[in-house]
Amino acid sequence: MAEKSEEVDTGKLPVVDKEDTKKLCNEMFQKIVDYVAGQLSSTAADYGLLKALNEATGAEYERMASTTTGLNKDVETLRQKYSELMPYLEQIDSVEESINKLQDAAKELDQYSKRLEIRFKQLDKR
Repeated sequence: MAEKSEEVDTGKLPVVDKEDTKKLCNEMFQKIVDYVAGQLSSTAADYGLLKALNEATGAEYERMASTTTGLNKDVETLRQKYSELMPYLEQIDSVEESINKLQDAAKELDQYSKRLEIRFKQLDKR
């Protein structure tokens, strides 16, 4: 096999020595480290926020459960008071029904007395 010797035109390529390459590589790796650290920091902040939201939600659910327990006790108390008042409410309904009947009877009596008055006046005129 014949070897081809290719010559590189060094006039067109920049000449970089080992120290510059090492410095550039170190700078590139440092920037990558900074980028990854920033991403990790952002992710950690996101998880911290989620943790705070979960804790706040848990506290809110505990408050709501406490309120619900209190409301259940209040509803039970109201039911008990309502059942204690039920006989009195039934008496009120009975009294109201009696009053309505009494009013009807009073109206009929008033109409009857008016008819009697008219008859009496007619008889008195004769």
